Amino acid sequence: MTQKLRLLAYFLASGLMAPAFAAPAQAPQQGTAQRQLALAVAERADDARVELDAELFYELLLGEMYAYRGDAATSVELLLDAARRSGDEKVYQRTAQLALLSRSGTRATQVAEAWKSAFPQSRAASRYLLQVMLSTNQGEETGPLLKQEIALAKPDEKLEWIRAIPSIYRRLSDQALAARIVREALTPELENPATGPDAWAAIGRMELSAGQQAAALEAARKSLHLNADNESAARLAADLVSAGVPGAESLVVDFLDKSKSGEAHLAYARSLMNAERFAEAKTQLENATRLSPDSADAWMLKAALEAQLKQYTEADVSLLKLDTLIDKFPSAVLQREVRIQSLMLREQMAEAQQKWAEADRWADEIAKAGNPALATLRKASVQMQQGNYDASAALLEQLPEGNAGEARAKLAAQVQLQKTAKNYAKALELQTRMVELLPQDPDALYEQAMLAERLNNMDLAETQLRKLIALQPDFHHAYNALGYSLADRGLKLDEAKTLIEKALSMAPGDPFITDSLGWVEFKLGNLDRAAQLLEQAYTKQPDAEIGAHLAEVWLKQGKSQPAQDLLRTVHKEAPNNDMVNKTMERLGIKP
Repeated sequence: MTQKLRLLAYFLASGLMAPAFAAPAQAPQQGTAQRQLALAVAERADDARVELDAELFYELLLGEMYAYRGDAATSVELLLDAARRSGDEKVYQRTAQLALLSRSGTRATQVAEAWKSAFPQSRAASRYLLQVMLSTNQGEETGPLLKQEIALAKPDEKLEWIRAIPSIYRRLSDQALAARIVREALTPELENPATGPDAWAAIGRMELSAGQQAAALEAARKSLHLNADNESAARLAADLVSAGVPGAESLVVDFLDKSKSGEAHLAYARSLMNAERFAEAKTQLENATRLSPDSADAWMLKAALEAQLKQYTEADVSLLKLDTLIDKFPSAVLQREVRIQSLMLREQMAEAQQKWAEADRWADEIAKAGNPALATLRKASVQMQQGNYDASAALLEQLPEGNAGEARAKLAAQVQLQKTAKNYAKALELQTRMVELLPQDPDALYEQAMLAERLNNMDLAETQLRKLIALQPDFHHAYNALGYSLADRGLKLDEAKTLIEKALSMAPGDPFITDSLGWVEFKLGNLDRAAQLLEQAYTKQPDAEIGAHLAEVWLKQGKSQPAQDLLRTVHKEAPNNDMVNKTMERLGIKP
């Protein structure tokens, strides 16, 4: 680029030529940002070694400025025209980035097709087009493109590309379709000794996402048969363990017996934690930290598990080891975030032990480490746990609301405060505001429904839970919550049972869903089946509310003394549990 064009970039960015570049009054720093933006355009043109005339350069700069001001449609239109006229792939790439940010499927598809047409062999263009197609739910059309990508990949890139396929295709709503597309695209690789193990693991991962557990298990077996050391297959098998698939655990155990990979032990530990097999998970974490002593992930997860098990001394030792690793991270940002996570766990452990002053000190350290908002949130939690609700509310009011994420985090904290204070009507009011901000968010809808159910507003609870099921058909908590809420009130018992059984099919062995099924059987008058299910649930998870349900069934079966003993036991463990207290009062049993 000539010096003349560099000066043109500076003057345009400074607002000295065209009125269209005048900075809005509300952004006093925009002139500097515009200048930097224009010079970046100039540098990018230099990097690409594109011979730009003044008109083309002006079009590039104008497109960037419209993007800066939030007019994505005009920005993409200008930059796409500049890309076509310049023939520069970097300009296509920048246009594609802005098209994605515009959240317009039509615009993104237009750019993707233009880029691919201009550069048919471009890997970047193919991947972008694939991303757009998946984002706009054009799954069926991605098969040929995926096959082309795999075929064009260089040998040293192919494995990484195959391993990335499950995460890329996770965004497709129809996971059964995604699994079929991936299997067809990877079929040519299955007999290749170099790529076959990872291809089978990727296929299995897709089949697991599609709920095809038996097929996923078979894919894991085939992968490990081709390469007994394949970590992708071992991680798949570990996830199948989490899903309760029989036969998966033997694959993992066989792999770990031979493996020296700390990462593999860490993956299995996560699966065991998801299955609430905490003692076994700790053993795997000990193996992971022994084999990979510099793994910050392993030490952090080990500390978190030890804290959950109330093994606070051991958790402190794990965190001290984590602290020695922080400075080894390549990025100052990453160092800060790991340090903050470590401090937050220490603060939460102090809270759990009711060491309020110590918890406050750790919150101060979080602020010093660079996250004052999180520190305020933790201080509010300390006050809330002590019953100082007004002080907690005052702290929460200090939380920033500068963007949508901060506003949501503040609302969530305020909802939790009102729930803890048992101000459920206020909590529902705040959660309804959250749903207005996030009308399609499953967690927001679920929390609103649960608060409505607690206030006996079953019309709202049922409406929102059914909406949630329609929105996310694999959200098993919604099926369970709706089924249990209906059963508890003696409403639509047959449908309630169907809903709970559906939830249990998605989360086999879950003790809380098993409890729900036991309770609906009790409401249907099937006492023996109810007792069997509730005994099974309570053995697996000795939760106070499950115990109260079991005691009530036993009482109905004539097992008066065991029922009373169990109720008094769970009351002693959870003296403030509303459901347990109401059950004892209703049944006339004193603590």
